Amino acid sequence: MTDGPHLEVGHLLHSAFSDGPKQSVSRDTLSRIWSLELQWFTPQESASIIDHLISKAWLIEESGILSPVLGLALSRPPLGWRPIMNSILSVPELKLDSMPEQPILDTTHTMRTSGPKISNPEGSDLPPDKTEESIPSLIEIISSGSG
Repeated sequence: MTDGPHLEVGHLLHSAFSDGPKQSVSRDTLSRIWSLELQWFTPQESASIIDHLISKAWLIEESGILSPVLGLALSRPPLGWRPIMNSILSVPELKLDSMPEQPILDTTHTMRTSGPKISNPEGSDLPPDKTEESIPSLIEIISSGSG
């Protein structure tokens, strides 16, 4: 997986599908990640890229949910990497026979949620996050001050 298109698409898709081998997201979530969170593209450009990657078999869409094609290696991009839209829009159709053999680790889909991650120290050896303890008092201060 050292050739250009595989590497470029692998870097791009890693930004949204890095949580698991069968990660899935909605079109809106993927567009939001690329356009609002990472600020790589406009929402319209993100939609064009999503459509292109689906048409070229790099992404699979099932009932409005997107996932990378099975066996596509998602590689963490190097620090400072940014996708080039023209490069992504010129990737050829993915040939499944050209994919390297990779073991399938998990066959269940995991839906990425856009909500915040909250630490749960119960059952772990980690101490509780001291900043989380101050949240209730901060909420009280803000609500009493806003009337």
